[in-house]
Amino acid sequence: MPRLPHSLLQLASKKSPLLPLVLRGTRDLPSAINELRWLTEHVTATNPPCPRFARKRLLYLCKRRSRAEPLQYILGSQPFGELDIKCRPGVLIPRPETEAYTSHLAKLLINGELDEQFSLSSEEPVPPFPKAEWRGRSVEGKLRILDVCSGSGCISLLLHSLLSKSGRFPHIKTVGLDISPKAIALANENLFLAIQNKHIPSLHFQSQDVQLARALHPSSSPPAHLRGHKLLKFLASQKRKTEEKTQKLQLSGSNQPIHFAQHNIFSSLPKWAGDVDIIISNPPYISCSAFYTSTSRSVRKYEPRLALVPDRNDYGVDASNRISRFISRDGEESDIFYKRLLWLYKRGEASVLVMEVGGQEQALRVVGLALKKKQVAGRNRVEIWRDEPGVEAQDGEEQFVSVEGRVVPVRGAGKMRSVVLFRVSEMVDRKKEGVGEKKAKNGKGKVWNKELECWEEKNKESCWDVKRRKDQEKRRSRRQKKKARRRGEGIVGNASQ
Repeated sequence: MPRLPHSLLQLASKKSPLLPLVLRGTRDLPSAINELRWLTEHVTATNPPCPRFARKRLLYLCKRRSRAEPLQYILGSQPFGELDIKCRPGVLIPRPETEAYTSHLAKLLINGELDEQFSLSSEEPVPPFPKAEWRGRSVEGKLRILDVCSGSGCISLLLHSLLSKSGRFPHIKTVGLDISPKAIALANENLFLAIQNKHIPSLHFQSQDVQLARALHPSSSPPAHLRGHKLLKFLASQKRKTEEKTQKLQLSGSNQPIHFAQHNIFSSLPKWAGDVDIIISNPPYISCSAFYTSTSRSVRKYEPRLALVPDRNDYGVDASNRISRFISRDGEESDIFYKRLLWLYKRGEASVLVMEVGGQEQALRVVGLALKKKQVAGRNRVEIWRDEPGVEAQDGEEQFVSVEGRVVPVRGAGKMRSVVLFRVSEMVDRKKEGVGEKKAKNGKGKVWNKELECWEEKNKESCWDVKRRKDQEKRRSRRQKKKARRRGEGIVGNASQ
């Protein structure tokens, strides 16, 4: 890291004697001026008892910032859309890019821009996709959201707040999963803060502690005849039952509109995890080498490595074995979460999958992983969103990229930030293969895709179709042989008479 010029430090000291301290952490004079103003306002808002105490407090905070400690940890919060998210060491700080694609997804849902893409026909779906439907547009307005690697809960809370205020989805159920107990505790604090600030309706909401107490009903005092080791065995069994009920209640999502639970997604997932409408995730996606070479000093020293770098040793022995097989087949360890998210999306009923990525190179890899799965590629529309997906692309930015022979649209401006999958429920005839296929062909075995407006390779016959066709041919041949044998026996019988 280069040293700061002495002339820049002198210029900062002329403006304020505390500015050089903040400048050592920001490495930029305009940013240092803004941060010093925020620190001053923060100290003033705490109502210090005397001016001397306020100066000491401000000096202490500036020294913390000079050591590159994130400003969000010092101030204790970070604006995220209309919310104010609490920040604490050990939990990842919310980023503006995450706020942008979360707000854009909420805008698409509220404006009904996804309705046409998820419309259903009266025909039955083609196997193996029996439940490919947009369940979020039900008559009752129910919508179920799963936030994987929820962290501070910023994505879940902002998405729930925007959708509930729109009035289009009166019944929203949001569940956030994270492996870190610190993240779950902070997410619950942010949930209570959002309810206090009336960003999330408190109707039908109960405190998690109250729900646990009502559901568990702590056992009554042990019977009087139990003594010694029998009493100890009784207490141990009651404690074990209580822990099992607590874990079951936490993983079931209880009856709250928003719920955060500690869970390892590489272990066995509960059944309800596949029965959701939207899956959104900001998983760890930075490789170990990039963590030390491309991240800032502030990120390396203070933010949790668990939320940034996927490490197979953090998720158990079984997960480590699966991750090793994935790396040997498909590629890099930084993409292990995307493999799991695609598996969860494929086996469930979700209609939308949003995955944050680290840049263009990783975005193309994740799209490649999705298109390699026939069940995902054949019935999903894939998009890449940039840092600002709601604005038009700037000059020189690509609006389409080609991955695995398929043209993928790129929305917005900035760096590639997320990969989005929309499950298309357009029912196709068995004689047609692909989505929106034209009858006309270009003479090279390709078909026209109406959704992407491009020529694509015609899908090959699946192994199940081949097996079904061969079984039908065998049955047909057996019936023909039986008929021929019966005709032959009839001719012989008539001749003998």
